[in-house]
Amino acid sequence: QSFERRNSFKNHLYEEGVIFDDGVVKVTAIQNEHTDRSFSFYVEAEGKKLFFSGDLSYGFGEYLDLLGDKQYDLVVCEGAHHTPGTVNDLLAKTNTRQMIINHINLEREPALVKFCATAPFPCQMAEDGLTVEI
Repeated sequence: QSFERRNSFKNHLYEEGVIFDDGVVKVTAIQNEHTDRSFSFYVEAEGKKLFFSGDLSYGFGEYLDLLGDKQYDLVVCEGAHHTPGTVNDLLAKTNTRQMIINHINLEREPALVKFCATAPFPCQMAEDGLTVEI
């Protein structure tokens, strides 16, 4: 049984662009600078817009360009590949109604907690069991 379970995993490779669209939910992969095969994702459903950063390059140099000029209902941004201070300035420029910080580097956590407390929008650190309504 465990052999069957291991072999049931399906790996899907994709390129930049729309990777899923069932007429209700649309997911677009956007190449970012973390690695040659790293992507951020735009998710659109029922008039709502979500941005999921995935891993970004150190310093988040591509962050604002990836966001573009859209207004988001939720941004889920990683919190590991940056230097505290610099990234907080970038995150504060996010055009979103709310933010969740995930993939948290423990060394950078205090600065991110401080950012969430002073962000110009509701901001939370990801944790098990967190639910958010958008």
